[in-house]
Amino acid sequence: MTERVYTEVEIAEVRKFAQRRYWKMSDRVRNYPRYRGVELSCTKNEFIEFALKCDSLYSLFRAWHESGKILRLKPTVDRIDGDKGYSIDNIQFLTYGDNSAKGTTERKYQAAIGRARKRAADRAASRPPKPLSAYYENKQNARRKLNLEQVIEIRRGLQTGESTKLMALKYRISESLIERIGARKEWNYEGV
Repeated sequence: MTERVYTEVEIAEVRKFAQRRYWKMSDRVRNYPRYRGVELSCTKNEFIEFALKCDSLYSLFRAWHESGKILRLKPTVDRIDGDKGYSIDNIQFLTYGDNSAKGTTERKYQAAIGRARKRAADRAASRPPKPLSAYYENKQNARRKLNLEQVIEIRRGLQTGESTKLMALKYRISESLIERIGARKEWNYEGV
């Protein structure tokens, strides 16, 4: 993949966002009863460095600015697993609307993920997966817009609750293709 280049203004805005978010996270874990027991296990500099390297955060900022700064599209920090603290491996950036929806439907979401995993395991046990070589022999890859690494990233993003709309923008494909990849109707072969 090629490395994306950002303007100085975008970098400054993301740095400013990361600094503010870090202090808000720090304030939450110290002062809010709801966050008792939640740890902030990264330093300010680690968090800022993580934010500056996160392409999805830049995409969220662009979408937010292009919308005229609509609140539901504002970038926020989300803990992937709400039972764990604020650590680099448990943080992702979502829109305010997606983060809010995830928070209110977390239990329903977790139940749905559990059911989907059980169905996938049942399906996998009932039929052998296609070998990787069969896929490459039988498909024309020249028309593919994604590579294997991107498909794996999409599936991980869907498992962690990342917005299909944002992933569609990031990979320049349709939301329906994102959903078909997640449902294994596309890119369905051994190893993916």
